Amino acid sequence: MQQKCGDSDVFKSNIELKVELDSVNNELSNKQESSMAMEMMSKQHDVDISGLRSRVEVEHENNIKQLTDDLNKKQHELNQGDRAFEGAAREVKDLQTHIEDSQTLYAELSHKTPIQIQDLKDTLAAKESIIGDLQLTINLKRW
Repeated sequence: MQQKCGDSDVFKSNIELKVELDSVNNELSNKQESSMAMEMMSKQHDVDISGLRSRVEVEHENNIKQLTDDLNKKQHELNQGDRAFEGAAREVKDLQTHIEDSQTLYAELSHKTPIQIQDLKDTLAAKESIIGDLQLTINLKRW
């Protein structure tokens, strides 16, 4: 009878072990499936990241090229502006010199004109006086 009880315990123990083995095998299978799924997701994530990195690098290079082109264009415009400013500054300086020369000449002429007019008046008066004297002499000789 004890043998029967012992066999029954062994049989029961075997069933329990078999159930536990099935449970552990299921758990292992689930973990392996999860591991493979995680590995696939990780690989897909790496592919996605690589694609994004490539797109960002291309976009970054395009942005840098555009900014460089814009900078070069602005520098060219600035150089043209500088040259135009220098030309305008030369023209202003030339005009200022011309104005100063004109003002100097005007001042000289303004100052000389009254003197010259007076000299001409004096000369005219002297000549009129000579003409008067000559007319008087002519009239006296006629008589």
